[in-house]
Amino acid sequence: MSFDLLAALQAQEPIYPIRFSADSYINVLVVGAGGTGARVALDLARIAYDAKRSGIKVRVGLCDGDKVERKNVGRQLFVPADIGRNKAEVIAEIANADYGIGMVAYPAKRPKIDITPYGTDELTLIVPADHPLTQLRTVALHQLEGQPFVAFDENTPTREQIDRLLKKNKVKVQVQITSNNIYALKKAVEAGLGISIVPSSTVEAETQKGTIRQIKLKGLTTKRPLALLTLRKTTTNQVTRLFIDSFLQ
Repeated sequence: MSFDLLAALQAQEPIYPIRFSADSYINVLVVGAGGTGARVALDLARIAYDAKRSGIKVRVGLCDGDKVERKNVGRQLFVPADIGRNKAEVIAEIANADYGIGMVAYPAKRPKIDITPYGTDELTLIVPADHPLTQLRTVALHQLEGQPFVAFDENTPTREQIDRLLKKNKVKVQVQITSNNIYALKKAVEAGLGISIVPSSTVEAETQKGTIRQIKLKGLTTKRPLALLTLRKTTTNQVTRLFIDSFLQ
């Protein structure tokens, strides 16, 4: 004999369904990306994916001030390569790869995720338009010694690469502001709060406007590996496959 939970509940109290029209737009914010929050976020991502196919727009956001610690690996949805990274960023990366395509720099291997390299971009030094370094066509790292610096957040792959370059060349900068938002970094540099090292493709508009100057770093290879992340499964939906094929051409 089968048991109908919905019918049993309705026998006690009426259930009122929430209905959405095809032009509905729903925003959901999940606060916390630990054991429970991460699973809720991935479930919501699946609901959002299905709703989108029905014409209902659902936007799921995820925030968490904590970073992945060693004790979280195994107990939560994290792997050793995630240690030190922001929890919400990691879970969002997994969800994007699961229900779409994730694009990342310095990709790290993780279970059930396929990594497809698609190229590189170049890190470049950016300075305010009126900075003394604008008189130079190229700059050696030692010339950055003691400069006010606007940096990516700690324990992010791009920040770690920049820190390695500076440490290898025994250069110390004065970090004023950190952010993982490239727009915030650019605005800080435009405002004269410091110089920064960012992907060159992200400052093309500001360079054309003249609010920021790009300067090549002398004698350094500063390319970041880029990759697409997709869920490892037996078949990939046709739209995703067509996008990947056309993107890689």
